[in-house]
Amino acid sequence: MTDIRKRNGKKGATYQVRYPSRATKSGYAYVTFATRKEAVAFVEGGQARAQRNTTATSVKKVDQAIEKWLDICENEGTSKTGEPVTQYTLKTYKRRAEIMKSYDWPKDFRELTSPDIVDFKSWLIKNCASRDQARKVLSSFCSVVKEMELRGAIAANVAASVTISAKSRYDQPIVIPTPGD
Repeated sequence: MTDIRKRNGKKGATYQVRYPSRATKSGYAYVTFATRKEAVAFVEGGQARAQRNTTATSVKKVDQAIEKWLDICENEGTSKTGEPVTQYTLKTYKRRAEIMKSYDWPKDFRELTSPDIVDFKSWLIKNCASRDQARKVLSSFCSVVKEMELRGAIAANVAASVTISAKSRYDQPIVIPTPGD
């Protein structure tokens, strides 16, 4: 049962949302907001319900999620293949992981939203050596998020619909022949 509580403290009134969560020992998690309107939006927007379904893990930061994903790839294999990746593939993943870690992530891993991933995508396009490299790094990050979702570290795959399209195969605009040609 999710509820909203008004708390009076040194900084004035705040509103605390209490919701069931498997990620905590007590079975409840808390989020504090400055206004009741924000607290109600959190509850009605389904964010409390989404966070309820995560389990307790050691993954709090994006860097930790990336390292855990690399470890899973090396030892267990991803959910797609089911067997450990080759040393060459692991080396490639580690290079991509360094690019992912060099981004200044604004939030903890569990708090990421699709707009955060879109910001990351824009950063990749600007800072990677090529558009193709940016596309591959984003694809690897989507794999990180998917694996963490399967393991209960995050409630939903917020990176699922974010992609970078390959560059057009046409360098010049297409010229349609005229009837006389």
